[in-house]
Amino acid sequence: MIKQGEIEMYKLKNGNIVPKQGIGNLMLGMSFDEIKNIVKDFEIKNLKSVFVVVCDDVKLWIDNETMKCTQILVTGDFTGKFNNKIGLGMTLGEIEKLGYEWYEDLYAYFIKDIDGICLELGDTEEDEEWDDLTVPIAHISVFNKN
Repeated sequence: MIKQGEIEMYKLKNGNIVPKQGIGNLMLGMSFDEIKNIVKDFEIKNLKSVFVVVCDDVKLWIDNETMKCTQILVTGDFTGKFNNKIGLGMTLGEIEKLGYEWYEDLYAYFIKDIDGICLELGDTEEDEEWDDLTVPIAHISVFNKN
């Protein structure tokens, strides 16, 4: 029999990426208590005004004052996608072929005209030349800046 926690984690690992809203069954604005009902095994990393809940292939930024989620990042084996098209392991070149425009700002990549989503590229081999269009996406974040 499948346990509720296993179902929740399955939904998370395969969930849709929705800018300014959430990823899978985790939503921006969720309280830390609500998150603990979904994510059972996690570590906490304390930063200045937030703490980060780290679980498998997911990181959640929780505001110290409100105790609510302000950012969600996925990495690793996460298989969900944005618009059923854009996911981890893709390249910016592939995103361009889908008809999206992107821009870079401080080592993060954003999709033009779509607020609340950010892409980060992985590392290249030491002897490889860096090329924005061919380096795979290693992290995808959603956030909601007001």
